[in-house]
Amino acid sequence: MNNLFSSAIFSGQKLRVRRKQRSQSLPVLPFADKMEQENDDGDARHQQQQQQEEDEAEEEEDQQPETSPRSEHAKRFHPPRKSASFHPEDAGDAPVAAAAAKRNQRQQRSKSARLPTHLEDDDFVLPRLLGGSATEVLSDSRLGAKLVPKLEASLSTRFRGYDWQLLYSLAQHGASVHTLLRNARGKSPTLVVVETTRGDVFGGFAAVPWAKSTSYYGNGESFVFTCQPRYERFPWTHKNTMFMLSTDQSIGMGGGGGFAWFANADLSRGSSAPSDTFLNRRLASESDFEIAGVEVWGFVTKR
Repeated sequence: MNNLFSSAIFSGQKLRVRRKQRSQSLPVLPFADKMEQENDDGDARHQQQQQQEEDEAEEEEDQQPETSPRSEHAKRFHPPRKSASFHPEDAGDAPVAAAAAKRNQRQQRSKSARLPTHLEDDDFVLPRLLGGSATEVLSDSRLGAKLVPKLEASLSTRFRGYDWQLLYSLAQHGASVHTLLRNARGKSPTLVVVETTRGDVFGGFAAVPWAKSTSYYGNGESFVFTCQPRYERFPWTHKNTMFMLSTDQSIGMGGGGGFAWFANADLSRGSSAPSDTFLNRRLASESDFEIAGVEVWGFVTKR
């Protein structure tokens, strides 16, 4: 005890000790006042900065030009153009756009199926047959009615939409290759149709004029066809260029393995075999046959 009270206690002296109740508050730290002052300074700076920003905003509003009646008119009747970018609110139009796209595709397929002519007609236009008679295959009401639409559809676009003019017919002009070539000279394109005594019908399309030649000629737009037992078209295969061959003694199309079709000088007999040029099957029911009719049709502009 003497140590606590600096030796001021005497023997026999009574001491009264009181215990002080402990404070429930936090002790006051030496630097607490300093922290409180800093917080007050920070709040003051924040308020000052906020007031400065508000003053600047008011100044900007004061500097904006007043809206004139002309500009108001422009805003009302000429609203800003919409951006081409996608907006979520436009998502509801997606099914409508998809349906429209499908309709457009169906219309395109429909036009393609109709094989529009070079005249740009929407409807399929069949050729008129000029100069023919009931003796020609294409003029026949039974055979021609089925064959003509199929032949027209087999042509490339630039050859569609014309009328067909009879240039040569075995029944009308006589049985001669020489006469056939003379009547077809300088005419292109042409369709050659052959009918056998057994009723087989076949032939070929030539994009260049027929002429006397000792070698093959023509181009890749040529094709051969048959109606035996059903209509079928055989285009160029790019294996060779043996498209057309015609002399005073014979006429035919295709080569390499055999003629796709061939006829002799007086157009009385002929033959057919698979050819590399068109990769065709035999066009007639028999390899060798007797000819009942031959006709050549040229293309003329519709009137």
